[in-house]
Amino acid sequence: QVSNAFMKPVILIVLIGVAIYTFTKKDFGAVATKNVHPKKAFIYGCIISCVLGFYDGFIGPGAGSFLVMAFISVLGY
Repeated sequence: QVSNAFMKPVILIVLIGVAIYTFTKKDFGAVATKNVHPKKAFIYGCIISCVLGFYDGFIGPGAGSFLVMAFISVLGY
């Protein structure tokens, strides 16, 4: 019942930003650098999954890219 038309331009800009970021940062995700405590990693993973699950259900495109970016940048995978 809620139209997502208002978010489409924002998502386009964000996806272009993600593409530019990953294209310019060649070593992104090449080495696991962060050492996150397992309890914090679990909490961060749950938060990331819930936020991206909501995003994926409401808008959809790019959720996989955002998931990969979040897990690499936040958790250091």
